[in-house]
Amino acid sequence: MTTHRRTVAGHPRELSAVRGWVRKLLTNHPRAEEAELIVSELSTNAFRHTESGSRTGTFEVALTLAQRGVAITVTDQGTSTSSPRIQRPADDSTRGRGLDIVSTLADRFTISGDHRGRAVTAELWLPRQGQPSASESASSIAQHGYRCEHHVQSPADEKGPHLVNTFSTGNAEAAIRWIRQSVRALHLGIDAAELDRLRQWAETDHAKALDDLRRSLPSTLITGNSDDYHQWTARPVIFLPLLPPPGKPVLTYQPMCSRARRCSAFE
Repeated sequence: MTTHRRTVAGHPRELSAVRGWVRKLLTNHPRAEEAELIVSELSTNAFRHTESGSRTGTFEVALTLAQRGVAITVTDQGTSTSSPRIQRPADDSTRGRGLDIVSTLADRFTISGDHRGRAVTAELWLPRQGQPSASESASSIAQHGYRCEHHVQSPADEKGPHLVNTFSTGNAEAAIRWIRQSVRALHLGIDAAELDRLRQWAETDHAKALDDLRRSLPSTLITGNSDDYHQWTARPVIFLPLLPPPGKPVLTYQPMCSRARRCSAFE
């Protein structure tokens, strides 16, 4: 059994690096794809909901490789305002599904610690001989795609950027096309030089963003000198429908409390 550890700065731009780290460690592993998605969701929760997301905050990612499978643990710096839990967001909500996705993909899912720091562990077991893996069972309803978001913040808005539009697609070209169309429609509150830069990105410079998406890397476009702050992001995601199509298998969901009582395969 081997454990790899990495300390990560609590900032969204570090997500790509930690995903790449997991991808490299699990090259050709049968559950690499699920592990990458899980570490992305847990890392996002760490910097978004705990002190790990403060200016000097960090969180630790530990990846354990064993004969039985893989364990991913994300340890944050805690918070007194909330605790990790599986939520039931509205159908049109863009947040609140992280732990639900993790608990669905993982064979065992536990939370330990308190407001001073919590560790969330997800275990992905290898199938016994003759049994299909979870990734094989889920392949018919889990789909690769891209999630695009447009955030805006005005000088008077003290709460930070707010989400104004989203777009989801299974095609990288369509994702970048959506951002290009959004940029072309923008003209209020943007000075001439910045508007020219954005339009140049929409006409020619978007090629690098498209290449990044095709290589499973996120892409971000931000306005500079303008009254309003605008940020467009496009990132690779795996879509897990809330309800599968008729005739398709359902990913098994087990409540976190029942999983916590199981004996770990890594102990």
